[in-house]
Amino acid sequence: FRGEFSFDDAVAVCGDGVAPESEFLDSISRLVTTSLVLAEERNDVTRYHTLEPVRQYGAEQRRKASDDHAVRLGHATWYAAKAGTLSERVEAGRMDRVLEIGHGDREDFREALRWSLETGEFELSLALASGLAPFWSAAGSTAEGYAWLETVLSSSSKGASDRKSTRLNSSHTDISRMPSSAGKKKNRPTQS
Repeated sequence: FRGEFSFDDAVAVCGDGVAPESEFLDSISRLVTTSLVLAEERNDVTRYHTLEPVRQYGAEQRRKASDDHAVRLGHATWYAAKAGTLSERVEAGRMDRVLEIGHGDREDFREALRWSLETGEFELSLALASGLAPFWSAAGSTAEGYAWLETVLSSSSKGASDRKSTRLNSSHTDISRMPSSAGKKKNRPTQS
């Protein structure tokens, strides 16, 4: 994870789907006890994060074990699904949750976007970019939203179907309906 994450995020991305969640909770608790993962309680929800050297070491070990693609695909898939729930929350009048999820998971959304673009997982990058449109609009980050959408569009245009282009153009429209925040710093996606 690039930023903070919840227990559900950890289970979805790192779990094997077989072991019970209680075993997974025990594993996270051991990592917290040894300070390899830090836990913070906010609004009755525990959010976790790792220090950058620990995260880098884990990524290196994952690459050595040839698990990198599978884990990162799982990460991007989970965050694309999470982004896909944002418009439902807007329709339900839960803009507070859209902002909470978007801000809390922003670095992981960006990481999933970068990875999906770099590896040619265009369906995932499209799902992420279009799913995040409500957050970018609500947060006043329309410049970042447009930049990501343009990047996805230009990257996927080589083999994009009409359906993909329609979905992406619809996301552009969704962002443009929301008022942009005057004076906000322009946020461009980085390909690091």
